[in-house]
Amino acid sequence: MKKEDKNYIFYTSVDIEEEQDEFLLELFSCSEHDEEKIIPETIIHNFDELITFFEQMEQE
Repeated sequence: MKKEDKNYIFYTSVDIEEEQDEFLLELFSCSEHDEEKIIPETIIHNFDELITFFEQMEQE
């Protein structure tokens, strides 16, 4: 099975009034087979979610 690379465009913001370990990271799919999407494919709010996202990427 051929592993296909997946590319993302991201948007992030940090609010100084939020808790220190909270942030917003929106990932939009950007592969050559996908069209541009307005809705983020993944939204990450903290470091635990970010680590889980990377772990899932390694398994694919």
